[in-house]
Amino acid sequence: MFKSHQINQSQETISFIDKVKLVTSSTIEVFDLNGRLDGDDSLLFILTALQNNPRNIVSTLNLQNCQLTNKSAQALIEFVVNNRRIIEVNIQDNAYSANIHTMLHNALDLNRLL
Repeated sequence: MFKSHQINQSQETISFIDKVKLVTSSTIEVFDLNGRLDGDDSLLFILTALQNNPRNIVSTLNLQNCQLTNKSAQALIEFVVNNRRIIEVNIQDNAYSANIHTMLHNALDLNRLL
């Protein structure tokens, strides 16, 4: 059984930073941000928070429809390479170029083999 967390937009009283603190202070395996980020800077903040969390066990990131561009691509790929437990990342409906999709796919394939 794995734990999953989806940031709920209806929780208006909890700030975005408080939501990230909640998620990164717990042991979440599936992190679903589908449509809930407002671009690259938000993703960079999330990746930094996850990277600095010693209890991070995230294996799946859903980043579909989060207004992401190639600006955040290198950080996302480095995060996947440096976190071998990441085996699935959904980046559909973002503005990443085809070569970013290929690089991310290769990093995820390597993680699945390890």
